[in-house]
Amino acid sequence: MLLSKADLEVLLRLRISSNGLDAYSLFQYLSIPFTEFIKVIKTLSEKEFIDETKDDYFRISTKGQETLKSKKASVANKHWRQVPERFIVPKLNEKSFYIPSLRLLDKKTFKINDDEIEL
Repeated sequence: MLLSKADLEVLLRLRISSNGLDAYSLFQYLSIPFTEFIKVIKTLSEKEFIDETKDDYFRISTKGQETLKSKKASVANKHWRQVPERFIVPKLNEKSFYIPSLRLLDKKTFKINDDEIEL
């Protein structure tokens, strides 16, 4: 199920609040137009992610909390963070020697003369 950024913000705000929020306070937290706020509240109520306990007083339901947890897990898995296979090389063995490139080392720190570097 697809949730918009405003939907997720409403669910997060309601989850943070201890007993829920009234509609005015919830609207103040969000920086969206009032017409969009009404649509967000209506869709979340229809999907049973939030419950209206009193007139214009909302709480997050258990279904909303579960959805929020699953969305956080899916947001954490970002496809652009995965390294393509062609860039993965075998790791060096702990006992193998590593020989750095002299031309990439800092010449002042390692006291390297220009004549020692092979091009």
